[in-house]
Order: sequence, then C-alpha cells, then structure tokens
Amino acid sequence: MLTVSAGLCFTCFSGEKVIPEVTGRLVVATGSGEVLYLEGEEWLKKSLPIGSLVKPFTALAAIETDPSLACLVVNCQSTSPSVPVGEGCWYRPGHGSLGLSQALALSCDRYFHLLASRTSPSIWKKVLTRYGLSPPEETSEIISEMVGTGEKLQATPLEILGAYLTLVTGLFYRCQSAPSGHWKFLAGGPVPGNEQARHLVDQGLAGCLSWGTGSNLFALGDVRPAGKTGTVSFSLTNRPGLAGTHGWFVGFWPGENPEVALVVFLLEGRGSDAARAGCNLFQQLRARGIISKTGQSSGKRQ
Repeated sequence: MLTVSAGLCFTCFSGEKVIPEVTGRLVVATGSGEVLYLEGEEWLKKSLPIGSLVKPFTALAAIETDPSLACLVVNCQSTSPSVPVGEGCWYRPGHGSLGLSQALALSCDRYFHLLASRTSPSIWKKVLTRYGLSPPEETSEIISEMVGTGEKLQATPLEILGAYLTLVTGLFYRCQSAPSGHWKFLAGGPVPGNEQARHLVDQGLAGCLSWGTGSNLFALGDVRPAGKTGTVSFSLTNRPGLAGTHGWFVGFWPGENPEVALVVFLLEGRGSDAARAGCNLFQQLRARGIISKTGQSSGKRQ
C-alpha cells in the first residue's frame, strides 16, 4: 500500500488557481478490495455532509417509486442571484432542458428538486440503507437532503466509497479492518435494483467526467474515468480567503469495468477541485504502472 511518503507528488492546478489542499484520499482495487493509496486517514473516518453525492441514489429511489420518472425531462431556467440555491439551481444561468442522465452529470439541483418531490421518502431511505448509507433521522427538510443541498445526510469517505462500489458493481461492498490494521473492502452478495435505473446512473457518472461537473480534466487516452462530484455549503474552518464549502469526488478507472475506485475529500474546496485532484491521482498511478495504461480490466462487471 502506498502512502504520501512513497514519493508520489500531487500538485494540482485549476486554471491559475491552486486547488485547495487535499484533506483525505483513498484508492482501492475493485477486484481484491485492497487499499492501494491513502492520505488523511483521520478524515476518511469522519462523518460529514455528502452534498450532491446523494443524487445517484435519489435517482434510483425515484424510478423505484415510479418507473415513468426515468423519462422525466426538466427545463432548468436561470436562477436569480438573490434566490437561495435550494430554491433554484447552483448553476445560475440554467442548464436548459435535461433528462435524468444529463441532470446527474451536471448535478442539476432544479431537476433533482422536482424528481425528489415525486419520490417516496420511505423508498429513498430504503435505497440509502441498501447501499450502506444511514438516512437522516430528522426529515423535516427531506427534499433538500434528497437533492444534496442539506447537511443532515452524512457519511464517512469510507462509507461513501463502499456505497459507490456497490452502485457500479451491483455487489454490496463494506469496509473492514484487517488484522494488520489496514482497511479492505469486501464484496458481498448482489444488490437488487432496476436495470434501466442503473444504466441511466452509469451514463450520468460517465458524463460527469466527459462534459459535466468534473470535466475539463486531462485526457486519459481513449479510455475515460467515471465518477460524481459533490459540493456542500458547509465548512468546519470558515477561514478568511477560503471557500465556504467542502468538496467531494468519487471516481472509477476505467469508467466501464473499473479496476480501481477512489474517493477524495477537500475540507475547503468544491467538487470540481476534488475531481481534478482525484483524476491527477489516477494519472500518477497509471504512469507508475500501479493501474493499467490501457484501461483493460481483467474483472467482469456484475
């Protein structure tokens, strides 16, 4: 297992702005569940609001509630700067007309607000539990939690990675501490779900890094990663000059039949920053031969 001391140097830039310091980062081999790289162990075990990382699970719950919601199209119009994000969309100019996969790739709040309003809260909670996440006890603002603009739905980066591994493989993953003290992600039995819903989510995760909220990254040859960003209007530091948000990214390389998965948490930053830090790590691991350069995974997707 590699740690920061193994000589990997990760200096990331977004335009002319240096990406905020990475707080926690973990890479796992999907086949064996072995940890390949970790950084910021104390943060990987800390429960924090997950923001838009909830959106794929809300999409699954929506289609489980009403299969016709798989075809929902919403026109995300512009949002006035004076309107709170929870009442419009984080992207103030508006995303335009979107289907579910597009809305997931762009993390459109307006789309998911309407989708959540038509989704059974009880089914949503069951879906979260199915994927190893704990639903919030307080449900007075359940829609905001389903969209990802609330702060009550929290999870650790370890739990998030397990949930997303379950999402993309169809097998229930959980993190377990080995006798050596290292972590390992163990795959269990298959998780039930709607195949059409999973396909739409897969398309959204692929689109996120191709043209969505995690796009404009370096090229990885002909094979692209997939993943999901998350930005939460929540800060533990509130230090002057820094973002009043923390950022998440969960990613897979390659996007289809992934051989590695990672989670990145930024104490100060946005999801797009976390995506750049995560994909830079993919590139470094790929250059060192720790993950394949061809994107040809020996494992078969379940």
